[in-house]
This record gives sequence, C-alpha cells and structure tokens, in this order.
Amino acid sequence: MSKLIFVSLFFIFYGLLVYTYFILPENVAVHFSLGGDSNGWMSKVAYIITFGFMGTFSSLLVILSFYKFRSSTKNTINLPNRDYWLAPERFQQTIFDLMNFGIWFANVTLIIFIEAGFLILDANMHPDVHSIPFKYGIVLLLFPFAILLWKFFRHFKITA
Repeated sequence: MSKLIFVSLFFIFYGLLVYTYFILPENVAVHFSLGGDSNGWMSKVAYIITFGFMGTFSSLLVILSFYKFRSSTKNTINLPNRDYWLAPERFQQTIFDLMNFGIWFANVTLIIFIEAGFLILDANMHPDVHSIPFKYGIVLLLFPFAILLWKFFRHFKITA
C-alpha cells in the first residue's frame, strides 16, 4: 500500500510541476521572510528544475537510506530497544518494518514538497506576492512528518 501511495504522490508532484509551469509568472518568488514577504526570486524554469530535482532526490534518498538496513549488521542499526528488535527471531521482520517506514518517510517527504509547491503557487498568484506567515506554514509542512516520527518511535518502543 505504501508503495502505491508513493507512486501516486510522485504523479501528483510532477503533475503539480507541470501545472505550475503553465500558470506561474516568469519570475517566481521562492523564498519568504518570517512575515510572509517575498525575499528570494528565480526564473520559472530554474524553479521547476530545482524544485523537481529536490523533491525527487530527497524522497529517493530517504528510501535508499532505509533500504540500506537490509545489508546492515546489528551493531550499525540504532533503534529504541535495539536488543529486542534485532534479536535473531525478529531481525527479518524488523528490517521489513524499517524499509516500510522508509517508504512512509519518503511519502511524507513528497507530501511536504507538494504542500510547499502549493504554498509557492498560492503566494505567486497574489499581486503583492505574499505567503502565509512562517509560523503557520511550518506547522502545515511539518505536521505529517511529526505524526510519522511519533508512529515510528511508538512502534519500536513496544517490546512485547
């Protein structure tokens, strides 16, 4: 299920990039102050290439880093209750769980990039090029990550 969601999110992410290419102005505000005022600009083409590369690279890097656990030894994996989770009878299931969490973290990474893309699109559609203040935007962007991190630690905290 998580892999299907990942592929779906990639289509949404690239669909957003294509859509924003046709709707954004030639100069795009890509950086904003804490108050939401634009203070960093780039060309539309540079934004699409940079944002697309960053979203793709970061989500794939997350998956690759979690898949690396397949070839890791017990001593190189750091988890809560490590001895319990990496015991020989649970090792393979733990590795599977870690790889699955890796896909979910990559999903959340793509969700954050999609949210950021919508925020940049919204900000550039206003005549005064203004974004929501940082204190609201950061909550919106990091909320899915905080939930997944909580689930990760809750899962590996359990020992029975």
